[in-house]
Amino acid sequence: MAYSVFPENDFPARDGRSSGHGEPSGSISTQSAALGVSLERVLLIGIAGTGWRGMARILSQRGVRVSGSEASSSPTSDSLRRGGVQCEIGHRGDNLPPKTELVVASAAIGDDNPEMRAARDRGIPVLKYAQLLGRQMAEKQGVGIAGTHGKTTTTAMVSHVLVEDGQDPSFIVGGDCPGLGGSARGGNGPLLVAEACEFDRSFLNLRPQHAIVTNIEEEHLDYFQSLRDIQSAFADFVGHLPDDGFLVLNADDARSRGLSEYAPSKVGRFSMRKRGGDWWARDVRADGGGVAYTAVCRTGETVDIRLRIPGIHNVKNSLAVIVLMHHLGLSLESIALGLGTFGGVNRRFEVLTDEPFVIVDDYAHHPTEIEAALGAARQVYPEARLRAVFQPHQYSRTAAFLEQFSSVLSSADEVIVTEVFAARDTEQERASINSRVLVDHINGRGGNASYAPSFDFVEAHLEQTGEPRDVVLCMGAGSVTQLAHQLAGAFRLTEACE
Repeated sequence: MAYSVFPENDFPARDGRSSGHGEPSGSISTQSAALGVSLERVLLIGIAGTGWRGMARILSQRGVRVSGSEASSSPTSDSLRRGGVQCEIGHRGDNLPPKTELVVASAAIGDDNPEMRAARDRGIPVLKYAQLLGRQMAEKQGVGIAGTHGKTTTTAMVSHVLVEDGQDPSFIVGGDCPGLGGSARGGNGPLLVAEACEFDRSFLNLRPQHAIVTNIEEEHLDYFQSLRDIQSAFADFVGHLPDDGFLVLNADDARSRGLSEYAPSKVGRFSMRKRGGDWWARDVRADGGGVAYTAVCRTGETVDIRLRIPGIHNVKNSLAVIVLMHHLGLSLESIALGLGTFGGVNRRFEVLTDEPFVIVDDYAHHPTEIEAALGAARQVYPEARLRAVFQPHQYSRTAAFLEQFSSVLSSADEVIVTEVFAARDTEQERASINSRVLVDHINGRGGNASYAPSFDFVEAHLEQTGEPRDVVLCMGAGSVTQLAHQLAGAFRLTEACE
């Protein structure tokens, strides 16, 4: 489903390799490059975030003493402390250990943060996460995975294929990947694979050798002004690829395929249509809980792919991986083996339990991602009653995509909408919309939606109305993952008691 499709050439006028926005403030080419390469002590503000955990792990592997802070305690912060990482709860100036050489903060951390103020007072350099990642990438051959949707899974797929092929890459994935032993690792091989996030134009801090852009769509509209603004950021990103680099594009996505005009590197394309790209998918079919297909190259080469994870979106993700890995010289046999043993990423259609109900935890928080998650559920459980539990993420996003959310969610057999999870929302945005408005719009489209004031309400409702083999799909980028695990634990306990 496309919500605002611009012509493929509707990018800003090209000006050299840049679309005119330049680099974000304090990018790697200015601030971090002046810091040298030797660090002994680093503080990470927001250390429990997924990418941050990976960065902490890589820095620790390199002998850097890492400490961090979080606004509140969580299982992740507890795990970090058990692993020997100093993790303070609450942001205070005295969280900075003596001899701290660098403070790293996320784009969401404001200048009024106590640790940020303390760092400035002590003359300690401060970087954003993306700037530190760019510094790490500068020491390797970078592989940047960008796009509105599919970054995390595609990053994990690339990393897994390289690991299985014996390449020993470094990688940082924006989600925990059990098959990779977590979200990050510092390898001895030449490649560093990492997500390249467009929010705040963070990916302009990276200088990868190779890149994938999975797609472009309207998103992060609390930062970007329009789809055209988003496209311009991606044009800047690919414009920094080197002449001897390689860019993989989605030939089926009208909003991103025009990026080839901005890239000085070679370009490879993938497609779901016959001869739509350099590689395309043929004979796509459900395969148990996953999906199978034959990947075909313009040269006549073919390879049979069996994925353990479901959904057409994952066929697209894996095609992008094939294009890149084939260019890097991996054999088709090795690529197929790596993709075939890839078990997915936590919170990407993660099945937590299948008795008495199927409970699935999914990070989907954009209409396109919700549509993909619902499609995967229909593929794997075609006869089941599909009950979607959706926690809207951001009031601004809920308002911007209200009609699209109501359209895709109305296809579920039942929708339970929880309170909106606020993130970066202004008071005006919070007052402009609420979950009941979304419920009314879903029902107005013929859906079956209701509002849940609390997670306990959701659990009680499902327990009272559930039937064996119902599929409960919990979706959102906020705390709804806690509800998914709460449901899985409660229903497993109920079944055991019976």
